[in-house]
Amino acid sequence: MLLNLPLDVVNLVLEKMEPKDLLRSRKVCRTLRTTVDKFGVSFWKISCHVCKDLIYIAFDYDSCQYVSAANNYGFPTDDEQKRYYGEDFVEIAFQDLKIVLKHVSRLCFTNDDSIDNTTCFINLLKSEECIKAQEIEFTRIPFNAVVSILPIFDSQALDYMVLLFAKSDPIEQFERITYLDQWKNAKNLRLYVSKLETSMLNMFHFENFSIGKMSNFPVEMAVKIRDDLITKSTFHSCSIEFDTSNSNPIDIAKTFKPEYNGGNKFNFEYSNNLYKFRIKYDFALFILKLRPSHETYSHIFD
Repeated sequence: MLLNLPLDVVNLVLEKMEPKDLLRSRKVCRTLRTTVDKFGVSFWKISCHVCKDLIYIAFDYDSCQYVSAANNYGFPTDDEQKRYYGEDFVEIAFQDLKIVLKHVSRLCFTNDDSIDNTTCFINLLKSEECIKAQEIEFTRIPFNAVVSILPIFDSQALDYMVLLFAKSDPIEQFERITYLDQWKNAKNLRLYVSKLETSMLNMFHFENFSIGKMSNFPVEMAVKIRDDLITKSTFHSCSIEFDTSNSNPIDIAKTFKPEYNGGNKFNFEYSNNLYKFRIKYDFALFILKLRPSHETYSHIFD
């Protein structure tokens, strides 16, 4: 039996096993579960999609489906052994997720639009002392919940955040999230929220950020970007999607190029004597990039 071998040999065996096999092996017995948990199960990316009667979790390139006993459906899969049925499918899914939270680089969570099934996920995160993920992506998690669970992530490790809030989510107190160290220390951000004009200055510390879709992009903010944001040595790029019915793209172009006399679509170079930038507007998307582009981050916004 594996556990009868010397500990060094056991660890060598565990090192050769795929993460998905480690997860399965810990279900064999209590002793093996403890051994695997001490060894750790590491994944680069974990994606969790929560629906009413189904939870889909992808561990890197492997996936599991946890389905309510009342339903026999799910995402397409060639391996029926990866499906778990039962009334307690939610608990089973999140127990499996909890095992690997401490050893994941990118964590993605998506909640179905028609339900609020995030309580178990929020409680799961709150039960952890510190999660050292470098990247997180939260889709349709209530704003107040995001504010409460972000402090659980290691503020020194977290580098990249994707936050997509539901249109109906009230976030009048958006500044609350900007006080968190996780927000202050991260370098890259994708944010999907409409009413953000008064809080946009809190984006200026990011090296790269993307916002969509703002209800309004005032000329005053374009001036602030020109005179403040792009003078920072740490800034690389930003893209801002906004409603053109409340903003005039030509006025924004003239902020950077007073002699501009073209149409609503533009693409030109701008220099502030410190750096050169490529400024582009097309189909309600304003893009500003430092030139030459920084290849380390360019994939996020290209």
